[in-house]
Amino acid sequence: MSTQEPKAQVAAVGTGWWATTAHIPTMHHHQRADLVALADLRPEVLDLAANHFGITNTYTDFDEMLSKERLDGVTVAVWHAAHYEVAKTCLEQGLHMVLEKPMVLNAKHAKELVDLAESKNLEIIMSYPWNFMPQSVRVRELINSGELGSIHYISN
Repeated sequence: MSTQEPKAQVAAVGTGWWATTAHIPTMHHHQRADLVALADLRPEVLDLAANHFGITNTYTDFDEMLSKERLDGVTVAVWHAAHYEVAKTCLEQGLHMVLEKPMVLNAKHAKELVDLAESKNLEIIMSYPWNFMPQSVRVRELINSGELGSIHYISN
């Protein structure tokens, strides 16, 4: 009998260039995640991503996706002016999220999202997908192992 931890059920909201370059491939190949659904307002873009990654559960209405899918988290990579509305809805549904930059268009909305996430004990991770790429994971492991010795200076 396997004692393997269950995989997180995740979805992508937005299937444009950046989502299909960074977010979706990362989730699709992550050992602890099942990418179960995609949502995008644009049917032709959604279909391209779904076909490429073999995802059968697709939605042109992300509210419908949220009502039908049992999710643990989402990535949000939609038009920046829609970040607030989409992120707020996802948090209200109890979902952790990776949110693409910019977070929102005004500070009041950012504060509201952070407060909402804290009140529900949810994570908002601002997107910087290179953190989870294999080479970045390996560098983090190497640094944490102490094999390199003491780190005196880091610049990016």
